[in-house]
Amino acid sequence: MLEQLMKKSPILLFPTHYLGNFVLCLPWIRVIVEQYPGTVLVIDPRFKELLNMASITPKTVIFYPRSMLSKRQTLRIKLTHFLKFIGQLRRYKALDLIDLEGERFTGILSLLSGSKNRIGPKQKHSSWLYTQSHDLNYTRHRFDSYGEIINKWRDIKTPLNEVKYTIPGMATNYSQGLSQALDQSSKLQLPLVTVHVGASTYTKRWPVSHFIEMATSLHNNGYRTAWIGADQEDLNIAKLIEAESLKFGSVNLCGKLSYVELISLLKSTSLFVGADSGPMHIAASTGIPVIGLFGVTNDAIWAPLGNKSEVLRGTLSCELSCRNKLCVADNRCMVSLNPKRVVESALSKLVGITC
Repeated sequence: MLEQLMKKSPILLFPTHYLGNFVLCLPWIRVIVEQYPGTVLVIDPRFKELLNMASITPKTVIFYPRSMLSKRQTLRIKLTHFLKFIGQLRRYKALDLIDLEGERFTGILSLLSGSKNRIGPKQKHSSWLYTQSHDLNYTRHRFDSYGEIINKWRDIKTPLNEVKYTIPGMATNYSQGLSQALDQSSKLQLPLVTVHVGASTYTKRWPVSHFIEMATSLHNNGYRTAWIGADQEDLNIAKLIEAESLKFGSVNLCGKLSYVELISLLKSTSLFVGADSGPMHIAASTGIPVIGLFGVTNDAIWAPLGNKSEVLRGTLSCELSCRNKLCVADNRCMVSLNPKRVVESALSKLVGITC
C-alpha cells in the first residue's frame, strides 16, 4: 500500500532562493501534499520555517545545500555536498519529477535525479533535460504559472492563495514577545501599518522623502508605522526616515525579524505597504490589506494576490529599455508615485480602524 502511494506521489523540485516565488507556490505545494502524502519536496533550507508555519508536511523534504555550494567554499566541500544532495534525490528516482523552478540549473538537477518522468518548462536543451517539456504562458501571474506546470502532471484544482500560518507559541503574542525584547512595546500598539522600505533592486525603491510624507500623514490620522527590511541598506533607509520623523510613533524592525516574527507582526497589522518584494507576497498570503508600490515590475505577473490587495503606479512610465536591474530614466516610474495617492488608498483600507 505504501509503495503504491509513493508511486502516485511526485518529487517537487523547487530550490528557489526567491522568497516571493516560494510564497506564491506554497498553496500549490500544500494541495499536492494533501492529495499525495508521499510527495518529496526539494527546497532551500532558509524556507523551512515558512513550510512549518504553513503546516505543510510532505513525507520527505530534501534541502538544496546552496550555502555549501557558494564561492566561499573549497572545491572539495562543494563537490562533497553536491554529490550527497544528488544521492538523496536519486533515492526517489522511481517518482515523477516536476521542476517548479524552471531554471537551467534545476533542469540539470532534474536530469541528474534519474527520474524516468521529468516534467519541466521549455528552455534551451529542454529535450534532454526533461522527458516532457511544455510551453508555459509566462504572461500570466506567476501563481498561475506554477499551476500550469503542475497540471501537466495531474489535474489539480486551483487552491486559495491565502495561507493559514500557525505561529509557534513563543511568537504568538508579538507585543509581549519581540516588542518587549526591543523595549519598544508602546510603539507597537494597534492600529499599525507595516511598511517595507526595501526592494531587491534600486529600480523598485520608493524615495525616502515619499516614505516620510506618507508616515507623517498616517501619524496625523492616528496610525503607527513599523518599518521592516532585510539587509543593511534597508536598515540605513529606515534610519534616514526615522531621523526626519522623530515625532512619529514608529519602530524600526529592519534586520530584526525571523520569518516567524515577521508573520506574527503581519497578522497583527492593519495594513502593509511596500514595493514588489518577498515580504509583500507574505503579507498578501496572510489575508491582510496590501498596497503594492510598482514601477518597472510587471504587475500582471507579480501583483500581490487577494481581493484586499491593490497595486499603485506612478504617473510616469518606464523607458522601453528599462529593466528590473537597470533604469535609464532616473527611476521616474517610482518617483512619480505620489505619496498622497498612497495615503488616500491606505486610509480607505483603514476606515473604521481607530486607536
